[in-house]
Amino acid sequence: MTYTTVILAGRLLTGSHQGTSHMIRDAALVIQDATVRYAGPRADLPDLDDDVVEIDATTSLVMPGLVNAHHHVGLTPTQLGVSDDSLELWIARRHGPPAVDPYLDTVCGAEDLLAGGVTTVQHLNGRLRGFPEEYEAADTAMLRAYADVGMRVSYSRGLTDQNRFVYSDDEQFIASLSPAEQAAVRMFRPARYETPEEQLASSYTRLREKWHGAADGRIAIQLAPANLHWCSEELLLAAAEISARDDVGMHMHLSETPYQEVYAAQRSGGGTAVGYLHERGLLSTRLTLGHAVWINESDIDLLAASGTLVCHNPGSNLRLRSGLAPTARLRANGVRLALGIDEAGLADDRDMFSEIRLAWALAQAPGQDTTARTTAAQVLDMALEGSAATTPFAGRIGRLEPGYAADFLVLDWESVTGAYLDPAAERIDAVMRRARPAALRQVYVNGELVFADGRTTKVDGSAMRAELRRFLAARLGPEQQDRQSAAAALEAAVARFYTSPPWRDWREITEERASWNNL
Repeated sequence: MTYTTVILAGRLLTGSHQGTSHMIRDAALVIQDATVRYAGPRADLPDLDDDVVEIDATTSLVMPGLVNAHHHVGLTPTQLGVSDDSLELWIARRHGPPAVDPYLDTVCGAEDLLAGGVTTVQHLNGRLRGFPEEYEAADTAMLRAYADVGMRVSYSRGLTDQNRFVYSDDEQFIASLSPAEQAAVRMFRPARYETPEEQLASSYTRLREKWHGAADGRIAIQLAPANLHWCSEELLLAAAEISARDDVGMHMHLSETPYQEVYAAQRSGGGTAVGYLHERGLLSTRLTLGHAVWINESDIDLLAASGTLVCHNPGSNLRLRSGLAPTARLRANGVRLALGIDEAGLADDRDMFSEIRLAWALAQAPGQDTTARTTAAQVLDMALEGSAATTPFAGRIGRLEPGYAADFLVLDWESVTGAYLDPAAERIDAVMRRARPAALRQVYVNGELVFADGRTTKVDGSAMRAELRRFLAARLGPEQQDRQSAAAALEAAVARFYTSPPWRDWREITEERASWNNL
């Protein structure tokens, strides 16, 4: 039987397109076949022929589901005992915890994302640890988790073929270590690494054949060259060729820390990471750069001219001491911005509303120049259509208008406004500043209720969390202690590596970019 769902909304936020938000009082949202058919005033609601199911949201705000454009894991590093530090040391430290069951981890992470207002996630599965024979099984487990929970996901497995421990050749780095440190590093090395051809076949070709378009169209597969220092030129060019051939997006970390720009200068003969990609034809509307903190004015011009997108990850940039991305300058020059939580927000959660507020606050320039202001509508656009643009779902999510997917949130309006909201107050400002997960009543993806009353509706989140705790508790033994000791030895060696030139001279090498990093 065909039926139509009509949500009677007290307020309907249809989107925040090009910095302008649209909120309608006494509205209706009509959904047929998982797609929005009408979004507008209730008084103009068209006649409906099918059987109608009404949902009363007259005391609520209905708005598009948020899009987290940069995500990696379920359990946060803090939950796994890994404290924050500068990225390079933190990555070494991340080798310490035991491997987590990928299905359980992803289910628990997906529930956290839904609780934070996220309906679509760009999941970048990093592969700096683990063994190639396990990769495809882990990919399948993660995608099955998203399918079961009911989320929408753009999924990529990170492509890496070099410099896995520091920003230098693996064998040279290992040769510089003491015998005890070499033994520690060997614990984290597989018997063999995948070649670029093998990686692209397993992480893209076979994965795309099996999963792209699965789960009623909620799953899509993209490419993810992990970062400039982790990818040879051969791997980068091969990924770019596939991206152009299949018209498929790529998401790549870049210029996250000053040390990464030191590496880029070495590799390019004094240039920048963005410049290196430009010279090889990788910049395009299909490419999203994650972080892009340590870029200069010439880089910004190249990004704007090529239509390359940038995903801003403000909480992660602060937690891992990476710096402040020049988002206001990027926007002023016409670069499309997305928003990501990365591993976790400042409160170690997946609260996308808080990440929106943080992005807004960090983008404000001192003084009274109104042209330098970043508005609530602009940061909401980052978390809606800006983030959607980094996924294959662009043009189908991030708005509530006819033809778009029925991915939306229902928030209690009084929980947003509190005891009083002045009639003159901008409603979109109130949403940006005051919306919190506590106000979230329901989450719908593809027109289906997937989260309500603080829990997922399609899986037993409580049971999954209990099972995950048992899984990890069973791995707390002597072998895990050896792993943690090895990770500590690796971290010490990594720290020593970056005290030598040219790494210790990063301030001089990145001097012209320091103005927006307060260094």
